[in-house]
Amino acid sequence: MLALFIICGFVLGYTLGLYPLAMWALARWRGRPWRVPAPGAALPSISMIIPVYNEEKILREKIENCLRLDYPADRIEFIFALDGCTDSSEAIVTGGADPRVRLQAFAANRGKVAILNDVIPGVRSELIVISDASGMINPAGLRELVAPFADPEVGGAAGVYRVSREDRSQLDSAEHSYHGFEMKLRGWEGLVRTTLSGTGSLFAFRQAEFEPFPAGLINEDYVLSSRLALRGRRVVYVPGAQLVDRLSTRPAAVFRRRVRIAYGNWQQIRYLRELLNPARGFLFWVFVSHKLLRMLLPFVLVAFLVSSMALGSTVAWLMGAGALLLVAAGALGLLLDRFFRNFNPLSVVALVFINFVAVFVGTGKYIAGRKAAW
Repeated sequence: MLALFIICGFVLGYTLGLYPLAMWALARWRGRPWRVPAPGAALPSISMIIPVYNEEKILREKIENCLRLDYPADRIEFIFALDGCTDSSEAIVTGGADPRVRLQAFAANRGKVAILNDVIPGVRSELIVISDASGMINPAGLRELVAPFADPEVGGAAGVYRVSREDRSQLDSAEHSYHGFEMKLRGWEGLVRTTLSGTGSLFAFRQAEFEPFPAGLINEDYVLSSRLALRGRRVVYVPGAQLVDRLSTRPAAVFRRRVRIAYGNWQQIRYLRELLNPARGFLFWVFVSHKLLRMLLPFVLVAFLVSSMALGSTVAWLMGAGALLLVAAGALGLLLDRFFRNFNPLSVVALVFINFVAVFVGTGKYIAGRKAAW
């Protein structure tokens, strides 16, 4: 039992603290910036693909955002791929006159991955950019996003993802902080060698390197980035390319997203199990530390609590009691969200609590084989 207590404590500390610290140190002292384009170099042609499922409330704003991006009109097209929409999305896309905006409508709702598998092979642009309908890109974002492709080692470039803070949920600040930290960690990985975690809402890659996604895949971004890395390509984060997503930060909405993400994470671990080979070196280290151990953390926490109580020592009891207090604080944070929208001290703990519960639920759904598309 003592061995279990020590192992679980180490895994918790390593995953949440030591690994990010090690990656920060490596990026600071051994980071390799990508090669920048030569002055006056021609910009690559781009096809931005935006999968859409019943997004009539935000679609006009997304189209306007696309058309305001600072990129030559003859070098870009925006393909709005409608996934069995039943609202007015198609009318909104076809209602404009700009030739850069194209429509591809599919009758049945099959999910984002199926749409990408159908659309990307028919595109002839040099670069593909995947973006979400709910995300707004900064005007210079595309130029910044494609700049790393001047370096032949770079196979993928991801923008910085941020969540809009307009919802005024108690989780606003926590979601903002979480994504801020996550973007930094992925950026450090990319500077050291490569990250395996692309941003699915703003990600660019070479069309020639596209490989169809496995059928039934929920989240394509991690698989796409990892496949590029397995071919020896670098996947980097571009601070100057930013996307602000208008997703709800209400606890119920966050929980549903986290359950879906957890389900998708287990899919990714299964599809990319070759990364569990220690011979993969840096890729193995990142995959285990940033993906596998994160998914195991809720289970490790339970084992840590059980072993601490079983040991009966004062130190073990204190550590276990501290962990239980954090769980209770997370539950309290969710209750407070119903009454105090601007009360933030417990928001981070509440978000962690949601994440951990969502992992249990998502894992159960994955084992049971229950599928979700969007």
